[in-house]
Amino acid sequence: MLRTHGVIGNTGEDEQLAAAREAHAAAGTLERLVVDEAQRRRSRFRAETDAGTEVGVVAPGVGGLRPGDVLVEDDRMVVVALEGREAVTVDLPAADGHAGTALAAAMLEAGHALGNRHWELAVREDTAYVPVADDYERTRSVLADVLPEGTSLGRATVDPTLFDDSTPAHGHGDGHDDAHDHAHAGDGGFSE
Repeated sequence: MLRTHGVIGNTGEDEQLAAAREAHAAAGTLERLVVDEAQRRRSRFRAETDAGTEVGVVAPGVGGLRPGDVLVEDDRMVVVALEGREAVTVDLPAADGHAGTALAAAMLEAGHALGNRHWELAVREDTAYVPVADDYERTRSVLADVLPEGTSLGRATVDPTLFDDSTPAHGHGDGHDDAHDHAHAGDGGFSE
């Protein structure tokens, strides 16, 4: 088993490591370690690279692993990739005047409901993202109960760092965004 001791650097921040990554890719000695949300927050874990190498990881404690983190760089390079995280997308209806006041009140209620559940929330441009807690349908149902009619809910796979307080969001333009569901009057405001 290959053992690592922390992060050497990040290919997105270090030009030398980025160049080394390209050289390892060309030589066939680049290995990706895909890390899920639970693993990336742990200080020690075992996993397997895409080349089948078993790795014992000792990771940094603050903030967890990030995409592009280099764990090994010698005759091969082991680089971290993050498994996407399922999220419910929330697109609110446009509103101004009295409707805007009602929308603001509804959003306060929704924020209170999310906060009571200790759910994370990220807002990028006009879309809010709520990570799926246990099950997509359950998370969606909880949101549908507190959001105003006309709200569009969807499903997306996002970079898990979107929900990190200390890391800038990378958005969700990763090709995994699914179609949004649209609300309809008469069905509680939401449909599949």
